Amino acid sequence: VLLADKRAVLVKVLDGRVSHAVTLFLDLLLRKHRLNELELIVKEFEAIVERQQGIQRFPRDPNFVDCELRILGWSAKGEHQIATAWRLLTNAETMDSGGPTTVPWLDRRLMVAAVVARTGLADSARAVLLRARKGAKDDSLAAQIADEEAYVRLLIGERDEALRLLTGYLRWRPQSRESIGQSPWFRPLRSDPRFRALVGLEP
Repeated sequence: VLLADKRAVLVKVLDGRVSHAVTLFLDLLLRKHRLNELELIVKEFEAIVERQQGIQRFPRDPNFVDCELRILGWSAKGEHQIATAWRLLTNAETMDSGGPTTVPWLDRRLMVAAVVARTGLADSARAVLLRARKGAKDDSLAAQIADEEAYVRLLIGERDEALRLLTGYLRWRPQSRESIGQSPWFRPLRSDPRFRALVGLEP
């Protein structure tokens, strides 16, 4: 009941910035009693609420602006949402001088790629990923958020590449095995013995 209450409050606080698809997904998790996944998502949304409040207080802080792009990256699709994602990326980077030497620079492009992939434009999503990788000035940046690229690869049907990226990511961050195993991003992989072995799920 507590999670249900928190879910309702969070969606209300976000006030329309969560897509209808995300709301339906939360309800589905609740009805199916998949509370571990719901708990993870609620924690993420709580962080987003804090960032949204931060946007109002610090409208020129790119860390707060990025949260809107992240919401799109989790759930949005369609040509209009792709355009919105690029606009948010551009807005954030007018405030952020870090450029392609930083994780946020690459992270933003992966979130745009997720929206493109979910829209069904696989080749375009691959092109965004390729440009992002080529543009990053440090190869270690991709390794730090390889789980995000794995998510995009899964959205465009590249299951083997997603698993390869996750294998490298968990070699670098073995403490993330449980969270990767529970992440809704990788639910389509849970029937794959390779994924189950990778994250320590029982066969």
